[in-house]
Amino acid sequence: MYFTIYNNYTYNYCFSRYMLLLAPTGENQSCPVCMQLPSNISDIYCSASSAVKVAVRRLRKVRLLLDLHASREVQRLRTTIEFTLSPNCSCSQLDNPGNLALIINKDNDFLASGDQKQILNDSFHIYGLPMVSGVPCKLAEARASCFNEENIQCTYEDPLIYG
Repeated sequence: MYFTIYNNYTYNYCFSRYMLLLAPTGENQSCPVCMQLPSNISDIYCSASSAVKVAVRRLRKVRLLLDLHASREVQRLRTTIEFTLSPNCSCSQLDNPGNLALIINKDNDFLASGDQKQILNDSFHIYGLPMVSGVPCKLAEARASCFNEENIQCTYEDPLIYG
């Protein structure tokens, strides 16, 4: 591996037998948070600029299923978008077609842009969801906590799948 500086950016050069991979390093690298839905999702969810339930397709394409923004009514969506991920990042939640995921952006409402392609960075949080239709109970509870509501509507999941 070699390092070089060009236009105030540091780059890693990885030589393999078949290709040269050029990836920026340092402060301009930013990867999304990718993990299973944590137990303390309320703080992140309630302060999010956007929150969407998606079905993962091939090649990091996702079908938007539900707009779950905390301050709006749950709304069904039918758009497909493609995510681009920096080569130095990985996100297993987007690598398995058929998975369901919650995509949260803490900085902006990426739905409002209408863009069919989105570049994933550190403002995105991507959480694996259980295989249930509608809103999983853990997420519905987080949604209700944003406004101190007690009446929640959710879909129960198999505890063996959800953990």
